Amino acid sequence: MEASDSVIVIVIVIAHVLWKIFIQPFGDTISSPTLLNKHLYEAAHLRVYGEEILEEALTFTTTHLVSMVLNLSNNWLKVQITEALSHPIRKTVPRVVARKYIYIYENIEAHDDLLLKFAKLDFNMLQKLHQRELSDLTSWWKDLDLINKLPYVRDKLVESYFWMFGVYFDPRYSRARKMQIKVFKMISTNDDTFDAYPIYDELVLFTNAIQSFYRISSSVRAYFKEAKWLNAGYNPKGEEYNKNALVTAALSLVGMEEVITKDIFEWITSEPSIVRASSTIPRLMDDIIDHELSTITYHLLISPQDNS
Repeated sequence: MEASDSVIVIVIVIAHVLWKIFIQPFGDTISSPTLLNKHLYEAAHLRVYGEEILEEALTFTTTHLVSMVLNLSNNWLKVQITEALSHPIRKTVPRVVARKYIYIYENIEAHDDLLLKFAKLDFNMLQKLHQRELSDLTSWWKDLDLINKLPYVRDKLVESYFWMFGVYFDPRYSRARKMQIKVFKMISTNDDTFDAYPIYDELVLFTNAIQSFYRISSSVRAYFKEAKWLNAGYNPKGEEYNKNALVTAALSLVGMEEVITKDIFEWITSEPSIVRASSTIPRLMDDIIDHELSTITYHLLISPQDNS
């Protein structure tokens, strides 16, 4: 078991104990300390399917924190609770939430000056690393000049970097972040090409031309299959669509070097349930957002006709 896994187990055990001993027996009449509620609230987000105690703990603490925050006189505590309700630590990018909590900690009168100094130093040093990475990537992206050569391509390098930053957040994965961004931008360029050029015969030629690039060609084949469905007027069933769509949401180990052993690589390529799930969730979330944006765009396009 990894150290991080041990920490999660310990937190969950503590959450169970706190809930069973200090909160659950008192029911809805409890007036528990605000911070205890906040800590249990954060711990409850580590739950997995079927953990009913933590489900109850999350519901309870959320309800009480929402009611408490309106009447808190302690401003720093109010900010902390508001931030937790909006962005639980479990669902945030570590370095982003660190910046917010440095500010909160700094405004606590009893804060440790030395600890605060080291926290700021650590944050600033890592921020410089990320700035250098983004500078290198920006130069690479500008040198490609795809925005002028292919005007339909999404010019969203910073957004892409932020996404990859959430995947490879450990400072030592600098090479992995930069390599994966380059792969991702090539894949997204292909995606944009399929969206921008609906002429089926041209997409056939494009797909055939790209076959020599294996990592990218797998996603291109998936995009092409969607184009074939559209061209044939075929509406795939959910299972068939998801099987094809998951190819475009594949897990990457690019640039992780010595961390990835042969056994780990073989395990991941066998597509265990956890890998399929981690690919399915972002793929479906992306499809939902795409559908919502397409619906908004459609309404904007037809609205002048509706009002005429």
